Amino acid sequence: VLCVSFCLYCEKLENTMASSSEKCVVSCVCGQCQVEMDGPPTWVVHCHCSQCRRALSANYATLCGYNAGEIRVIKGDLNLQSYATGREERIFCRMCSSKVYVKLHKINQWAVYLDNYTTPNHGPDGKVSGKFKPTMHIWYGSGIVSVKDGLPKYRTLPKAFGGDDATLPEDYHDKR
Repeated sequence: VLCVSFCLYCEKLENTMASSSEKCVVSCVCGQCQVEMDGPPTWVVHCHCSQCRRALSANYATLCGYNAGEIRVIKGDLNLQSYATGREERIFCRMCSSKVYVKLHKINQWAVYLDNYTTPNHGPDGKVSGKFKPTMHIWYGSGIVSVKDGLPKYRTLPKAFGGDDATLPEDYHDKR
């Protein structure tokens, strides 16, 4: 089981996240598929790996992690399809093709995408509850854009996720 106390950021979040019993729901874009979790995620990161960037057509993906099996399909099970890329398996809606969740086999965790939460709804104002704020960037070395937000930038992964704990400066991509 992944221990969330691998860094000060996660230690601060552990007490507020682990004790919550609120239901969280994630939906695809068309609403045909939904998954539910008990409470907020154990960890939240910005992932810059090429797979996340390609899957979402974005500079990076914000992943909200749960222990394997804690994500339950509550609507549209027959509309869910998946594809594996080697390190992970992405589950998506076959009606609208939007990603619903991902199984991260290397670290035995499942994750949903921050922007897909419908409960709690982060709202049109873009405000995100503190329980859902990212604490770090992973796979920053394979990314394409510098992000200057003060969060740690791991070249690959922190040790708690099986990485080497090597970090990079925020302006790493500006200098390449």
